[in-house]
Order: sequence, then structure tokens, then C-alpha cells
Amino acid sequence: MRKDEKKQMKKTVLRKTLALLLCAALFAGLTPAAFADDYSVRYQLPAPVLLDASNVAGGVQVSWEPVNGAPQYGVIRATEGGPWQALAVVQGTSYVDTGVEYGVNYTYTVCCLSADGRSVLSPFDETGATIKSVTESFYGNQLPAPSLGSAFYYNGGVTVDWNGVMEATRYGIFRSTNGGPWKGLAIVVNTTYRDEAVEPGVTYSYTVCCVSNDGRRLMSPYNETGVSVTIPSGRYDLPAPVLLDASNVAGGVQVSWEPVNGAFKYGVFRKTEDGPWKGLAVCLNTSYKDETAEPGVNYTYTVCCLTSDGKALQSPYDETGIGIKAGTGARYSTQFPTPVLLDAENYGRGVRVSWEAVSGAPQYGIFRKTEDGPWKGLVIVQETSYVDTAVEPGLNYTYTVCCVSADGRSLLSPYDETGMRIQANAFTGGTSAFYTQPKDQGVKQMTYAMFTVKARDSQVRYQWEMRAKDAAQWYPLPEIAWLIGGVNTDTLIIGAVLGLNGYNFRCLISDGQYAEYSDIVTLHVVP
Repeated sequence: MRKDEKKQMKKTVLRKTLALLLCAALFAGLTPAAFADDYSVRYQLPAPVLLDASNVAGGVQVSWEPVNGAPQYGVIRATEGGPWQALAVVQGTSYVDTGVEYGVNYTYTVCCLSADGRSVLSPFDETGATIKSVTESFYGNQLPAPSLGSAFYYNGGVTVDWNGVMEATRYGIFRSTNGGPWKGLAIVVNTTYRDEAVEPGVTYSYTVCCVSNDGRRLMSPYNETGVSVTIPSGRYDLPAPVLLDASNVAGGVQVSWEPVNGAFKYGVFRKTEDGPWKGLAVCLNTSYKDETAEPGVNYTYTVCCLTSDGKALQSPYDETGIGIKAGTGARYSTQFPTPVLLDAENYGRGVRVSWEAVSGAPQYGIFRKTEDGPWKGLVIVQETSYVDTAVEPGLNYTYTVCCVSADGRSLLSPYDETGMRIQANAFTGGTSAFYTQPKDQGVKQMTYAMFTVKARDSQVRYQWEMRAKDAAQWYPLPEIAWLIGGVNTDTLIIGAVLGLNGYNFRCLISDGQYAEYSDIVTLHVVP
């Protein structure tokens, strides 16, 4: 062997030995047992083969092939080309790094460790797997997880839909392939997404979370199960169902079609105006009544054949569909007569509307409109009067009432389309029901803020409300363990996170006949 070859071999051995010593030093503080002075450095196993480093919900996931005989693994990370730093000790073959920041380049590598954590049993891939983080791992949890609808395969792609979350401005879609890890797919502003990068015979699962405006932060949890669909291996087996009719009936819009021989189930789709198709229902019969249709809105319906599990299409569908304008009875039955309106009057610090009781009606829905605007649902009550305190002096309001089912999901009567009109002059006098008002609070993050009011009358009910910074809509606060408490008392307790900085709060007190809001206050959260 030549002298230069011997010199190069010595350098290679030295480099590998230094790398192994580095790995041992990195995990000295992470392994279950402290390293001894005579730390054992030896190659018993090969270096784990890195498979992937990918952005997933909550952080970056790194994975590697298992090494036969390895008791556990040490995960190491370098940031922006910096030095290696020990990250975690795991027994599996993947790890999610939740301590990442948006836009930063991270490099990961892995080595084998002994069961007691005292020995490094393999070298590591010195190149590592590098990735740029695209989503911060912090979950704001300011918003609830979106409620998933369905995932349907048709015309070469999968359409996923979900229910919108109030105040959410963007949604992040994640996909899992054949039960694998969640991977970021897209960020959208709508409540539907079409994935055309699918392969025949593969099962895909989808889930959705709320994302901040800049796309850098997850603002809600997500459904960890997701909705799944298996892509058919071949072409459609059945022809498209022939649409027969769409007609207004009591309680909704009914669509019907001819049966298809060999069809297990049918999928009904609906769209409004020029909007996208959305899955509406899966049924066994050849007709379906849409009880969610809004009066006066133009809808188009279509139908396809589905597999027995209802998750994949067995046929194409009529892309033109059948259209109809929903009638005035689209969302109510004639189970009860229209409630008779009695009066709308300025009352205390609001407007009080009252009506005659309808025998047998479970509860009532109150609707309001301003000037010539559309009717909007205001509240559901069991009493025969309601005080609307969310009014502006000098504006004209019109109120109407209908009977509503016990679950609040169905209108059980028509309503007086003319309604009762009044010009509000509330908040023009009288003594405030509040003895003391809440004050703005400034606190550090990860502490608690307290807003307190005091009512003149001890026999009142409290309800604290919140709205986002610069938003118009207020929302009643629920009790959330470790985050929100006292929502129905005179003292509201809020866990201070940076995501709530600038949010507004107010308290509504009422005694069943009279109601009043407190002053609006602001929460200031500093790092």
C-alpha cells in the first residue's frame, strides 16, 4: 500500500471515530443513564438509512429504516448549517420535531443507541436529510377543529369538503397515504379542495385545520382520524343515473332519479349558482329531500352511483344537473301555524319583541332584518318575548318569529313575511345595570388575565362574549379547561396566549326581561 493511501485511510478512520465520539457526546444528557467516563465507543451496527424529512401537521417528521438489533435511536438536528445538536431518543423509526420555526432549514440524522443509553452502536449519516420548515409547530388553539364532511372520488380526483369555522380565514389540508403520516397538501380560503394527484388502488385520508393569515401558524387542532377514500383500480362500472325531477315540497326540495341496475348506493351532490359541487347525502333510495335549502336560492342537483361503503364513485354523473329555485316552504313544514306578532317596542336598553304562544311549539326562532336587507336568524328561545340589545339608536329594524324543532335544526311553521318594524332608540337614558365596569388588562403570555364586573341586582345571569381584533361579530364564550373560566360569573379568567393579543371582551347581564352589555375591554398580551 502506498504511503499516500495509508495516510488517507488514517484520515478516514479518524473522521469516523470523531463522528462517533460526537454522537456519544451529543446524547450524554439525553439518554436514560448518564454516560460513564469510560464511555464505550464501538461500531456494532450500521448507520440507519434516512428515508424522509417532511413537513407534517405540527412540525417536521423525520423517518428512517429500522436497523436489526438496534434497541433505540438517537435523533440529531443541525440548524442552518450549524453544529449537530441532540434532539431525542426514540424506540420507533420516526420522530416529529415540534420545536421548529417557519422558514428555517433543518438537517436531521440518526444513530443507534444501546438499551441503557450508555453506548452509541453505530455511526450516523453525516450528510443528513435537510428540509425547510413551512409551518410553525405552535398550535394557537384559538379556533375549534373544522368538522369534516366527505371525501369523494370522481372524474380523476378527490373532492374534500368541511364545515367552515367562524373567524377562520384560511384552512390547511393534510393528506395521509395508505395510513402513513400526515403531510401538508395545500392552504385554501374555501371549504372545499380537489386533489387530482391520486393513484388507482391507493387509500387516501384527509384532514383540515385552521391556519393563520400568513399561513405560518396552525390556529386549531385537527381531526386525527380524517375522512378516507380508496381510488378505484379501473374505470367506472355503471352509467350515470338519469335525473327525473327537482321540486319544492313541504319542508325542502326533493330530487329524484331513475334506478341504476347494480348500484349499491347513490351520492347526491348540490351546488349554488356557479359554485363547486358539494356532497350532500348518501342514500339507498332513488329520491332525496334536501331540508337545508334556503328559500329563494337557486340550486342545482346531480347524482352518481357509489360503492357499498359509500366512499368511491361507481359511475360518472350528469355534469349539467337539474336546477330549481327553492320555494318559501323549503325549510319549514306546516306542522304549526305562523306565530302572531304582538308588539315591538323600545325596552330598557334594547328592543323587545313579543308574540302569541303556539300550542305544542317546542321553541321559537327570532329573525331580524335592517331596512330592505335579508332576514337573519337572531336567537332561539322558549319564551314568547325577547329583548334584542344588539341595536343601534336611530336604525329601523323588522322582526318576525317562527316555530322551531327541539334540536333547533328545523323550522316547523311559516313566518310573518311582513314582520314588525320599529326604530330603535335604546341606550338613551336610565341607570346602568352595572355598578362597576371591566377594565383593559395587560399581562404576560402564559399567565392569566381577569375581567370583573359588578351588577346592581344580585339576581342576574352573566354571559361573557369575545370578538377578534377589528372583527364585527361577537361570540359567547364557553368554559375551556386551563384556558377560559368564569364565563357565567362576574369574573372572567382568560389564559393569556399571544394569539389573543388585541381581542375584545364584554359581559351581558340579564334577568329574563331586561338585558345590558358592559363596556368593551381589550386584552393586551406581551411576550
